[in-house]
Amino acid sequence: MAKRLLDSVMPAWDVRDGHQIRIAASPERVDQAINEVTVADVPLMTALLSLRALPARLAGRRLQAPAANQRLMDLMLERGFTLLAERPGQQRVVGAIAQFWILRGGKGVRVSDASAFQQFCTPGFAKAAMDFVVAGVGTTTLLMTETRVTATDAATRRTFRRYWRVIYPGSALIRWALLRTIKRRAERAQHSAAAPVGAG
Repeated sequence: MAKRLLDSVMPAWDVRDGHQIRIAASPERVDQAINEVTVADVPLMTALLSLRALPARLAGRRLQAPAANQRLMDLMLERGFTLLAERPGQQRVVGAIAQFWILRGGKGVRVSDASAFQQFCTPGFAKAAMDFVVAGVGTTTLLMTETRVTATDAATRRTFRRYWRVIYPGSALIRWALLRTIKRRAERAQHSAAAPVGAG
């Protein structure tokens, strides 16, 4: 497999978590499924977004709920993530800089590219990067995702690690649900493409 772009974007980290799944579909179908998966396809993701928005709603702030048919990748980019690196059809890395542990009023910092992401060092923030890697294995495809987070100073590192221990089980469950959703979409598309014309 080609060098992982995530290793270039974030070669060192404070916490990391990775998941993978084998899919009975071509790499092209899997990559298409990654692009097409919607908010409604991953109910756990919707629940997490609602939970994070609850303190702001209780404080009287009006937040626009994502549309059920909105593509998840588009939503991530809309909500503060930046595409940091990409090898079309094979790998992509997205990242965000924020105070993830602060549900009410946590700040986020929008950056334009991987260079700005790597150079950002203002204390009090954490930088998170997540990738999707698509690799053909025989007649199947291996889809991998890894999340890495690094803090910008020692005090924030301690704070984030405490937060990570609390949210990790739910976070891992959401990533696994996302992989399963992509698998279903890709295999369904592969099956439809392989079905004889007029079948059914």
